[in-house]
Amino acid sequence: MKIFVTGASGYIGNTLAHLLAEKGNIVHALIRNERTAEQLKHPNIKIFKGDILDITTLMPAIDGCEQVYHVAGSANLWTNPGDLVAINSTGTNNILSASYSAGVSKLVYTSSGAVMGPSFNTPLREEDPRLTSFDMEYELSKKLAEDLVLDYVSKGMNAVIVRPTKVFGPGNTLFSYTANNIIKSYLKKNIVVIPGPKNYKANFSFIDDIVEGHLLAMKHGKAGEKYLLGGENISYYEFFNTIRRWNNGKGIILQAGKYVFFGCAVAQELWKKISKRKPLITMKVARYLFNNYEYSSDKASNSLGYSITSFEKAMRITVGHFKNTNYA
Repeated sequence: MKIFVTGASGYIGNTLAHLLAEKGNIVHALIRNERTAEQLKHPNIKIFKGDILDITTLMPAIDGCEQVYHVAGSANLWTNPGDLVAINSTGTNNILSASYSAGVSKLVYTSSGAVMGPSFNTPLREEDPRLTSFDMEYELSKKLAEDLVLDYVSKGMNAVIVRPTKVFGPGNTLFSYTANNIIKSYLKKNIVVIPGPKNYKANFSFIDDIVEGHLLAMKHGKAGEKYLLGGENISYYEFFNTIRRWNNGKGIILQAGKYVFFGCAVAQELWKKISKRKPLITMKVARYLFNNYEYSSDKASNSLGYSITSFEKAMRITVGHFKNTNYA
């Protein structure tokens, strides 16, 4: 089968493209930069140079493909908000339009658990309404993209939405998500500051589970449905303490309150204006940290057969990988 994958040079997309190719499929991989083609060497992967913002480059790549995995997107917090919306929303519209015109049998769109927003008393599920405004442009851009997918479903397109949570684990982490960057930083520096004194929690998911979840959504997902692909809900302290255990007990975990984080954010934003460098933390990020982000993957488990690797096992594999590859 011919399958079109966007974002094939990225973290999730690269692992997904290789898995599909290993299963005997012919993967049409869309890349913007030819240098990233090195990450996609496989006899069953065919490279197409293009951009999701240029619909004319999509048609040759999608031609003859039965399925589409739209994984490409930007999670860069420092990207201009207009560019972020263009990549995640306008780009998705182009993929949907091209897929609809090509008559593909099914499309899986990679959204994010972030569109759900913070949780309060219990883990959030797909049907729960968002209880806060969209303070982060990334979250809003992914929600706009989801709405576009549903518009095409109303036109008769067979499309499914998956919402990975905070993904971590081995793979092509050149453009990795924040979780992997934080893990590597803690392994190298052996010190971290987390929000406190309350033990805030977030949902962390293992890369292998997320990629398998994409395949299950393609096979069993129903048109117009959204599936949270997550892992265990883990406190920030437990997250770093688990890394510390698998790093021979090395590492210091410090807690700081809101005003320490907010003060650092103000200082960093002022420094940005002077130096023109990216701040290490902004007020939006500081506010984000002082919330819980607990989610439930029960729907994906019951409807798709999605399963979760234990956090302990996933972190053991991840820490071992980064140490063995010298944190590459």
